[in-house]
Amino acid sequence: MAAAEGVGSVFIWVNVRLCNKRSAYLQLSAKVDTGADALVISNKQCADLKLMCVGEGVYRDIGLTYKVYEGAEIEYMGRSAEIVVHSVVDLEKPLLGMSAIRAS
Repeated sequence: MAAAEGVGSVFIWVNVRLCNKRSAYLQLSAKVDTGADALVISNKQCADLKLMCVGEGVYRDIGLTYKVYEGAEIEYMGRSAEIVVHSVVDLEKPLLGMSAIRAS
């Protein structure tokens, strides 16, 4: 996930709950990138949640391909909001963009 232009990324760990709109959910411990705008999880986690793939992309700085999913909601600090999800094959730890939290 690329940071916003001119803004460096700072990483912290948070516990979040990710669910689809039909009630399946995952409890995650995610690394937060303060400069990014999506949640990055593994392909397997997207399959477990039965999220709908709406496209693909490439993180240009690292040359890694990802898929884009919609239909997910995130619960964090007592708030719930829809979130864009990117999936990466065999990703070990989820990565959450702080700007995605602020947008809710």
